Amino acid sequence: MSTKDLATALSVTDSLLSTATMNEVVEALRIACLMIAQHEQHHGEIPMDKILEVLQTDEIDEETAGLLIKGFKNLVGVLGTVMEVERDEGVVH
Repeated sequence: MSTKDLATALSVTDSLLSTATMNEVVEALRIACLMIAQHEQHHGEIPMDKILEVLQTDEIDEETAGLLIKGFKNLVGVLGTVMEVERDEGVVH
C-alpha cells in the first residue's frame, strides 16, 4: 500500500461522507457495529488499544496504511449501500 492509495481511500471516503445525510451515516454506523459484533463473536474482541494507537500515530507504516485503507473501504461499502437503498427504496432497517 502506498501513501497514494491511502490518500485516494481517504478522498473517496470524505467525498461520500460529505454527500450523506445524518440518517444515512447513523444507519451505516449501526450496520458497522453489527459487523464488528459478529466479528468479535467469531474471532474475539478487537483490541481497542491497537485502534487508538493507529489513530494517534504520526508515522504510517505499511501495516497501518493497509488497516486504514481496509477501514475506509468498509465505510464506503456500508455507507454507499445505505445511501443507495435509502434513496431508492426507503429506510434499510
